Amino acid sequence: MTRLKILFIVTLLQILMACNGKHAPETASEQSRDTLASPTHYQGFTYLNDGRSAMLLDTTLSCKTGFAYDSAIAIDYMGREDGYTDVLDEEGRWISTVHQRKPLTKSHCDRYKKILGSPLTYQNGSQSACFEPHMAIVYYKAGIVVTQTAICLRCQRISSSAILGDGRRYSSINDTAASHLVELCKEIGFPPYGKD
Repeated sequence: MTRLKILFIVTLLQILMACNGKHAPETASEQSRDTLASPTHYQGFTYLNDGRSAMLLDTTLSCKTGFAYDSAIAIDYMGREDGYTDVLDEEGRWISTVHQRKPLTKSHCDRYKKILGSPLTYQNGSQSACFEPHMAIVYYKAGIVVTQTAICLRCQRISSSAILGDGRRYSSINDTAASHLVELCKEIGFPPYGKD
């Protein structure tokens, strides 16, 4: 979905909420209460209720040993480390900041799995403290999401529902692995979001 369509949908939703008697919080405490009461909305980041994906995340899947899937897509989006790192939430709702989606070829998937599954990828990983992913990979089997991986190439960190090559689900990658991922981004037509 293009940015213009997303902006239109968000604006339309705001208008509809206003028509239903909703109002903006009047005090700081009311605003704080509303923010805490709504875990799916924070400063412009939202998980959308339409277009949900069926999900059956398998936490036993491993990038190191490989796993079965029949298709995968790469997603260019904007994530935040404060609750909006995954492109899909636990209910299968897409984050509102998706810029574009592209199907991945088997060759691309094999290269991603080789990078993410290799223990060498995580040796001498980045020491950066941020995590604002801009790329995700979502794997499907029979139309159901089986795993998703969020990647931040600026800070060189990865979070995945599948076990990564170092045996963890959240880890730092080294410069060599990051450069391979930047090249893959360029090949599929995504901005690389690498170190400037």
